Amino acid sequence: MDDENNYTDVLSRHYDAVWGQGSTSLIWEYGPVNKLNDDFSVQEFPPGDRIGMWVYATSGMSSHMTKEGEPVELHMFSCRQDRGLAELLTSVAYYHKLVAKLNLHHTINFGQPWQDNSGCDHGFISLPYINGPALMDCAYLGGNIKCYWMIPVTANEVAFKIQYGAEALEAIFDREALDYPDPGRNDVIR
Repeated sequence: MDDENNYTDVLSRHYDAVWGQGSTSLIWEYGPVNKLNDDFSVQEFPPGDRIGMWVYATSGMSSHMTKEGEPVELHMFSCRQDRGLAELLTSVAYYHKLVAKLNLHHTINFGQPWQDNSGCDHGFISLPYINGPALMDCAYLGGNIKCYWMIPVTANEVAFKIQYGAEALEAIFDREALDYPDPGRNDVIR
């Protein structure tokens, strides 16, 4: 397939337009990565003029499902370079492909802290508020690839979301001025 219609090429150009040129393609080579698509990788973007943090974004997480509905890709932010996020996002992509399809407002248990000894050991899939509509919809073959933000959260925050809904959790994040890229941040649910 030519670059104009190749899923990961289209997505790469979309990411570059939002975060700037210069990403590195990371491939986690351990575990059952062979069960993911051959074109799957995690793109690492260094801080730059457009965003002052490291960005890690899946590429090819949903390339297998373009005929099954709207494909989804995820990204995370980090205050520092952390290639361990390639492992985490690869695990999430594996879950998405082989266990249960992930989408907006879903949560996932990472099974470990997202960085260091963080209390955030889950992910909450949210709209990409930092980059907005410029990032969220990547035009692809007459539809869109949805590019959502995976925010590291605590088990307590997940329980709150389940009980009161995603909008209530996001309202608390806004009220508390959540420092989302800080692995040492406090749980916002009191």
